[in-house]
Amino acid sequence: MEAIREGVQDYEHLVMLRARIAAVAKAEPAHPKLAAAKALLAGACTRVLGAPGATEYRWDAAKDRSIADTVRIEVLDTLTALRAPR
Repeated sequence: MEAIREGVQDYEHLVMLRARIAAVAKAEPAHPKLAAAKALLAGACTRVLGAPGATEYRWDAAKDRSIADTVRIEVLDTLTALRAPR
C-alpha cells in the first residue's frame, strides 16, 4: 500500500512539474532552468522504469528503488528552481 501511495505522489509531482514548465515557458521562455526541466520531465519515467528489477512485479523481488528516490528529489528541486520569484 505504501508503494501505491508513493506512486500516486510521484504522478502528482510530475503533473505539477508539467504545469510549472508550461507556466514558466509562457511567462519567461528564456528561463535558464527551463530546458533542464523539460528534459527531466521527458526522461523521468524511463529512468525509473529502466531501473534494475523494475519490471519484476513480485514484492519480494530485488529492485533498485534508489533511482525512483533520486528522480523524485530532482523533480522537487526543479519545481523549487522554477517557482515564481518573490
